[in-house]
Amino acid sequence: MTGAISPVRAWLLSVALLAAFTFVVADTLIGLYEERSAEISLLERKQAAQAAMLERASALEQRHALLTRLDETRDAALPAGTAAAVAVIQQRLRSAADEAGVVIETVDIPPAESGERFTSIRLKARFAAPIEALRSLMATIERGVPALRVEALGINAKPGNARFLDIDITILGLSPRSAG
Repeated sequence: MTGAISPVRAWLLSVALLAAFTFVVADTLIGLYEERSAEISLLERKQAAQAAMLERASALEQRHALLTRLDETRDAALPAGTAAAVAVIQQRLRSAADEAGVVIETVDIPPAESGERFTSIRLKARFAAPIEALRSLMATIERGVPALRVEALGINAKPGNARFLDIDITILGLSPRSAG
């Protein structure tokens, strides 16, 4: 038997070739898996960075909107001088009350408080109204220009009338300090 391979040797040779082929294929597949894993990891990091940028962009957009509103308000600030500023606050209160259908019972103007850059001007008012009218009045006061704020609000049930409430409100406005 010349040139013939015994069946055992043929089997050993085929097992060796199969093992070598399996090793080469497995090594190639492992390499591809590692490459894909690295690519996926890189994509996940990029996605996380993009999500963080979107969050920052949203915060920046909110900040820009706030600054724009502040800039618009700055251009229509309360006039300098206590008397002129009080007149503007009283006019806003009267307009808001008319719009809400509320009759103001009393108005008190406490002394203005001077700060370093602004004078704090307050106006206290008392009226009776249903809760819906109070919502409308407060929205009109706080959303208008120049910027005013409802600083204090007292609400009590009106004796003998469950629909109406006795309301005490304090409105605050800032007026630039007058020179001199």
